[in-house]
Amino acid sequence: MLREIDEVVVFALDALSFSYFMEAVHPFLHREDKMFLGSLTSVFPATTSTAWTSMLTGKPPWEHGVYGTSFLLEGSGGNYVWLNDSLSLGKERVVLKYPSDRIRLNLSDASTLFQILSRDGVNVSYLGSHGLTAPNRLNDELTAGAVQVRVCPDPEVKLRLHEYLDFFLKKSGELLAAGGGKRLVWNYVDTDEYIHRYGYKMLTRAFPWEKLFGFWRREKRPGRAFILVSDHGQVPQRPGTFNFLRETETNPLFRYNTGGAGRVLYFYPAPDKAEEAASWLRSSIGDTGILLKKHQLVEYGLFSHSPIAFDRVGELVAIGKTDRFPSAGPAFISEHGSITEGEMFVPLLLFP
Repeated sequence: MLREIDEVVVFALDALSFSYFMEAVHPFLHREDKMFLGSLTSVFPATTSTAWTSMLTGKPPWEHGVYGTSFLLEGSGGNYVWLNDSLSLGKERVVLKYPSDRIRLNLSDASTLFQILSRDGVNVSYLGSHGLTAPNRLNDELTAGAVQVRVCPDPEVKLRLHEYLDFFLKKSGELLAAGGGKRLVWNYVDTDEYIHRYGYKMLTRAFPWEKLFGFWRREKRPGRAFILVSDHGQVPQRPGTFNFLRETETNPLFRYNTGGAGRVLYFYPAPDKAEEAASWLRSSIGDTGILLKKHQLVEYGLFSHSPIAFDRVGELVAIGKTDRFPSAGPAFISEHGSITEGEMFVPLLLFP
């Protein structure tokens, strides 16, 4: 595409489902707008860390090894949590010593999209950041090859959506005005947290969609394109009090804390406790989800054969089916991670 288009501005909005986009966002587009609109299928589990790693490296999860928000980190004796770069050890949380510990999350050795474009002479800027810590291990792996501009250090700015979007529009406009040849401006707009807390209905009211698309129309030039894409969707859930993460912290049936992502949970039974652990899990989950053995993820086509670092995934895996599934975020009104249509299908909008 860059042979015909010199400048591309991407708005990578986290957690937009295709059905939500068509119902609530599409009406903000004008009939005369020339565009391409389609849907993409997310990965399993349908979560931020796994999906963006796949999108930015071109590798599926079983080739890069980033299997969710939290997973067993080989040799550490604990479950890794990428958001704050820590290990979950029973009731303890131990922050790792990044970057001196040399631990890698993405094991694929694939170049990022940004590294490939940079080598071809494209000026690559990445606006926004992943994770709650700076620096953050996954953020740095995913943004390799780009010049990163972080948002305001106040994490709550993500909940003030007009102010949040203004940052991206202002910085994108400045970069486009600077000229300088071929350019990619990648805006990572983390709407995931807002949707978790308030749902899609509130997002429609609070997010300034007209301002976003108005910026596109004002900045439209020959040789310049705008793209909107997302990584996964979310589905409504009924908030509850039962929390597998808390319940397994000291449960003797399990070696390690619960991992996974939202509506997909990884469990690591203690030696000789697998059947007893599975029985307890089935009783706890009921008809809200299904419980699989790890090898069944391959048998059912969710992962390919010979996944890399498969020890990161628990021997038992629970996948949510209904809105009552006891997810990793029981207080949220929306969640993701599982394989329903609302979680797996996301929009791709091209505005050339």
